Amino acid sequence: MLRWERGFTLIEVIVAMAILAVTSIAIFGSIYTSLDTDYSSTIMTEESIIAQNIVEGIKSGDITEAHIDDYPFNGRTYSVDITESGQTNGVSRYDIEVNLRDRNNNPYLLSFYYKPGVLSGEPGGGDDGGNPGGGGNNGGNPGNGGNNGGGEGDLPDDEDSLWAIIKRIVEYLLVILFIAAVVIYMAFEWGPITTLRRIAICLNELNAENQSITRQTLYDKLHSKYGFNPSRFFKWVWGLK
Repeated sequence: MLRWERGFTLIEVIVAMAILAVTSIAIFGSIYTSLDTDYSSTIMTEESIIAQNIVEGIKSGDITEAHIDDYPFNGRTYSVDITESGQTNGVSRYDIEVNLRDRNNNPYLLSFYYKPGVLSGEPGGGDDGGNPGGGGNNGGNPGNGGNNGGGEGDLPDDEDSLWAIIKRIVEYLLVILFIAAVVIYMAFEWGPITTLRRIAICLNELNAENQSITRQTLYDKLHSKYGFNPSRFFKWVWGLK
């Protein structure tokens, strides 16, 4: 009797479900890691912008305190610690530590040297990128003209957007659905257990190669390694190339 005529045994179904559960855990683990990495990158970017703002505040004399407990930025609250070292020939060293409040992570550290009344470039008032003489870039760098050429920097609109996070989650959910579709599509040719085992191998290889796990990368790996070649309609439904 052919496989499609007799169906699958209970053992086959249970093992297939177990492998699918393990695969789903790996996918969701990858989701969490990816989201956490994006969040940490966003925090570090904001901390660097705050540090640059503190530099300009010290230069202008607007910031004189050594500790700022509440520094609101982009909907979050940061703490700032400023340490001034001894002067050498009138030049002071400042160490600025910026940290997201109530979060145990390594603070962002920026050190710069400054001599009151001496700037390495005149502040510019030009467009983004700085005008001649200002020497600054968007956001301003310490000692090269401050806020000239565009003023304080800001984050790209989509860097910390909820929509970007939602799209990422949806993509990973689609990956899980794609895995289920592959299992169903190839169940009678490879068998559900073999199909899931091959998918798990491909997922591990993608992870080892530090490749993003998407429908396309998983399909490419299955195609090159095991000759997975579904119909055009299947590719069209899942947006495969």
